Amino acid sequence: MCHEGGCGACIVCVIFKDKTIAVNSCLVPVRICNGWNIYTIEGIGTKREGYHKIQAVLADKNGSQCGYCSPGMVMNMYSLGFEESLSAEQIENSFGGNICRCTGYRAIIDAFRVFVTDASPSMMKDIQDIEELYDIKPCPISEMPYVPILYDKQHVNTMLRIKLEDAIFYKVHTIEDLFSIFTNNANATYMLNGGNTANGVYRSSKKDIYIDINNIPDMSNITKTDSTLVLGGNVTLTTALQTFQKYSTETGFKYLEQLVDHIEMIANVPVRNIATIAGNLMLKYEHKEFPSDLFLILETLGTEVHILKSPSDKQSIYLSEFFNLNMHHKVIYSVVLPQLTDQHIYRFYKVMPRAQNARAHVNAGFLFKLDADDKIFFKYYLFIFIIFFKKVLEQPNIIFGGINKDFTHAINTEKLLVDKIIFSSSLLKQTLDVLHAELQPDHVLPDYSPEFRKTLAEGLFYRCILSIKPEKIPPFYLSGGTILKRGLSIGHQFYETNVDIWPVTKPMPKLESIAQTSGKAQYCDDLLPFPREVFCAFVVTNIAKGYISGIDAKQALHMKGVVDFFKADDIPGENLCISAVNGMMSLPEDELLFADKDVSYAGQPVGVIVAETHNLAIEAAKLVQIKYKESSKTKPVLSIEDAINANDKTRIRQSVNIPAKRKGKNCERTTFI
Repeated sequence: MCHEGGCGACIVCVIFKDKTIAVNSCLVPVRICNGWNIYTIEGIGTKREGYHKIQAVLADKNGSQCGYCSPGMVMNMYSLGFEESLSAEQIENSFGGNICRCTGYRAIIDAFRVFVTDASPSMMKDIQDIEELYDIKPCPISEMPYVPILYDKQHVNTMLRIKLEDAIFYKVHTIEDLFSIFTNNANATYMLNGGNTANGVYRSSKKDIYIDINNIPDMSNITKTDSTLVLGGNVTLTTALQTFQKYSTETGFKYLEQLVDHIEMIANVPVRNIATIAGNLMLKYEHKEFPSDLFLILETLGTEVHILKSPSDKQSIYLSEFFNLNMHHKVIYSVVLPQLTDQHIYRFYKVMPRAQNARAHVNAGFLFKLDADDKIFFKYYLFIFIIFFKKVLEQPNIIFGGINKDFTHAINTEKLLVDKIIFSSSLLKQTLDVLHAELQPDHVLPDYSPEFRKTLAEGLFYRCILSIKPEKIPPFYLSGGTILKRGLSIGHQFYETNVDIWPVTKPMPKLESIAQTSGKAQYCDDLLPFPREVFCAFVVTNIAKGYISGIDAKQALHMKGVVDFFKADDIPGENLCISAVNGMMSLPEDELLFADKDVSYAGQPVGVIVAETHNLAIEAAKLVQIKYKESSKTKPVLSIEDAINANDKTRIRQSVNIPAKRKGKNCERTTFI
């Protein structure tokens, strides 16, 4: 599993009293699951009790190859099945957090499309055929009941305290309980547990206290007035999205439709199901370099935030002031979205490496208040022309994420545009020059280059301007102001078969498929622990070039449960991972198992820690100290251009000789392959 909520292999179905959702079990601490009904792949269908229709369909439609991702696919689809209606688009867009590395998505999506509300007759016929082929469990997709948890009712709203091995866990039901914990544990480190999805983005350090705040009703309230929309800090992104859809047709809140589109680009459905508004904003608070899409859209709109300093002390500030606060022993209580007039123009953009479940390279939000069209008539020979102008009435919000950790507003650009005609070509050029000057992206690997991200940001601003009055834009430039929409995936499968020689050439599902889609197939992580089983974690270098003068593992070896530490000197044979002699992977030289002297790259293994648990091995590996002697500093070779310019013959080898048949007149360099 990825432990980031991105692969979907761990998805389970959670049923509350009022909703059914898919969640990533790798992100959810078991301590916050009190009161949940949780169904795993084995809980919805087995060979003994009968398979579930979803399991059977995925198997029959050849939707599994290795099968490792199949249980997660099934459970995600199972959770979707509780919706009143399902469209093909909804099904396809709900699998952004499910990764398949071998089957490909055509077969999987084709299988699940039979469950759309308006399925075609041929699809319904497929379902009937599959039911005859497999022993289908007589339980429709949406009839799994919520089973009330048995508990002592007098303790339902009582604060829960559990002493863990190395921390204390609290479950609170009131704001008063929460602040009493703060008061009684003034010096303790703590974490407020909402959905805990932030741990998939940045690993959190150990805390003295963990507090589950999901059951505080006041922090989950949603209130709509004529001028505001108030969302509690514990409102999940999925609930926020549904709320925005509900109110997006109301006067002053039509901008919510664009918020829906942008929130659908945040993470994926199982993550959004439990990720909270307050949690996302606190992630941005603690990691200012994080390009939070939620922060971006809320800051663009001029959102207010309500901060609780005590049960009776609520502070109201604009989101832009949020980062200046000390949030220790404070809580994000709610956010307040404003009403916008018809004079407001708003746009939100996100450029990311793939269409779903990815952080932004650069994201942007724009909010302009423009006056009504001013018309200027002028005559040229016999023709009369009308030009439409729009003036910027107040300082706009021009906001970018992914530039650097301290950059939010393009302030100089915002000030320049006040009282200006936004459709003036000369102003647009001047504005782009000012924006170019104040955009100063940093370069923190693995982020893309500063030049690339600056160009993206400038392009998004230009796209926004083009989109304001598309009917006035020459057709040549029109596409620059639109967002490309991804349509539904389409795939077709063709194969030859000869009925006369069946079963030879007869298409049929593989024998293992139903075992894979029902969770019966076993993989390494399904095996029970063996006696004296141990786990290893690499100890790696944190510099790219240097000389290892010593390795000290004493601190790690003193930890209870750590068995040993092995380095290059401990290998009885040759310190070799892959030999260059056998020609594997076209290596020019032997690849060492452990670095023993020279460091070739950052993250190079120097040894392994052996421990009784996986987590302990990882923690112990961090305590091993590597001592370095700096070698002569050389410029790193990071690109093909760098390798060519370095003129290092050992870096470029010719394996095949295919001479170029012709050469262009403007060719700078000829490269062989």
